[in-house]
Amino acid sequence: FKRRGSMVYTKAPSRDSIYKKEAAVRSAILPVKKGKEAGSDRDGCGESFSVFSSRALLSEKDREEVVSLRDELEVLKKAISEKDEQIKSAEVSNEKMAELGLKLEELNNEAAKKESMVKSIQSQLSDAKVR
Repeated sequence: FKRRGSMVYTKAPSRDSIYKKEAAVRSAILPVKKGKEAGSDRDGCGESFSVFSSRALLSEKDREEVVSLRDELEVLKKAISEKDEQIKSAEVSNEKMAELGLKLEELNNEAAKKESMVKSIQSQLSDAKVR
């Protein structure tokens, strides 16, 4: 190739400049309150509105989405807390069941000891009768 091209390098914008642009856009989106009375507007609607750009509409949609997501997050947090309470109560009942299992085992051991004592006493009694 006989032709040579040159490349132009452009530096990426810094984060500060991006934040400044976003702040400028946000300040342009906010409605401007006028010092006039409500009934003195030209269009007769009684309220002052700012002009929304397509970015403003998108950000409004984003805000609505964020609000709905926050609501959904709150619902999920409540569900999680309810599940946590159920898990805690299940753990408590599991611990109680383990304690009852130990008591049952102890009672079974005592009953086995008493049965062996009864059998030994009966064998001694039968031996005494035989003599």
